[in-house]
Amino acid sequence: MTKGMSANVWSGDHVERLLKMSAEGVPYEEIASALGRSGKAIHAKLMKLRKTPEQLRADRAKRRKYAVEQYPSRKHGAGFTETSRNDPDEDVLAERNYRLGLIPRDLTAAMFGDPPPGYSALDRRAQQ
Repeated sequence: MTKGMSANVWSGDHVERLLKMSAEGVPYEEIASALGRSGKAIHAKLMKLRKTPEQLRADRAKRRKYAVEQYPSRKHGAGFTETSRNDPDEDVLAERNYRLGLIPRDLTAAMFGDPPPGYSALDRRAQQ
């Protein structure tokens, strides 16, 4: 494996060499050493390459179903309709939208965390 190359990236050249060597009957360990990968990685890639598109879709559906069953509070794709327990209240969203609509602060105020106009202790004191 070349320096800086991620172990899970398969280039087209590597896939071609893998398929050619596998067709010639070369053992996984020799293919692994030639490609700079583990024998398990070679086996897994060959198993994936030999699957049909329908089998790959079925595998993805199975993994998604498992994820939804194991982690019901997480959102898994566009079809997920349950609301999360961590969704903010409408009041919080309304306050956020109001604050976003205020006069924008200058760069220094935003950088140092100065409160928006009308939200500092001095502003509240002046209103009383």
